[in-house]
Amino acid sequence: MHKHMEAKVSVLDNKELDNKELLREAAIAFNNIADRSGWYDFHAASVQAYGLGPAALNLVGLREFYNTIWTAFPDLTIYIDDLVAEGDKVVWRITVTGTHKGDFQGAPASGKSVKFDAHYSFRFENGKIVERWSTLDRLSVLIQIGAVALPACPYHE
Repeated sequence: MHKHMEAKVSVLDNKELDNKELLREAAIAFNNIADRSGWYDFHAASVQAYGLGPAALNLVGLREFYNTIWTAFPDLTIYIDDLVAEGDKVVWRITVTGTHKGDFQGAPASGKSVKFDAHYSFRFENGKIVERWSTLDRLSVLIQIGAVALPACPYHE
């Protein structure tokens, strides 16, 4: 590899490492059950969050989304399984656990534990999340809390 290419790769790696570290710190803030407000500090005021509703959410909508989730699952905790970065983007695959202690999408508290996977892609600018895309296994959550019955299937015995 040419010397000028090594320098360019090194600069990119530092940016990617910085964004990955920011996301690790954001996970710690998310998991601070006593005060989760730090989670929002990692998001730009202009953030656009896709995949959490029918339209993109801004920072106000993002707060409303998480306040609803944390009310339904007050002990919700995330565990980072994979963390991959390229350029200004970081993707994580996480495992999420919690206990259903409040209303969730019309289902009253069941007291049941949930565990599901989620994938997020984040784009950073100036050390803040400016765009994010989410894929959550909502159906699994609804099944686990008893809000939706899993149809009988001969392959799931």
